[in-house]
Amino acid sequence: MDPASLDDPPEPQREDRTQHPRTKIVEAELQSERTATPLRVKTADLSLDGFYVEMMFTLEVGTKLKIVLWKK
Repeated sequence: MDPASLDDPPEPQREDRTQHPRTKIVEAELQSERTATPLRVKTADLSLDGFYVEMMFTLEVGTKLKIVLWKK
C-alpha cells in the first residue's frame, strides 16, 4: 500500500440510482434535421431510460434527430 494514500481521505461513495442495466458502448448514426450528412458517434450508458452520446461538438438545444443504434 502506498504510504501517501493513507493521508488522503476516502472518496465518498455515490449512490447507484440506475433502474435498468446499462450497455457501455454502442455505435450510432445521428441524422440531424439541419444537415444532409449523418454523424457516426459512440454512445455510453445505453439503457431503457436513455443514453449519452460522445461527440466532438454540441448540437443546438431542441435539434430533432433520427437515431440508428447498432452493436457489434
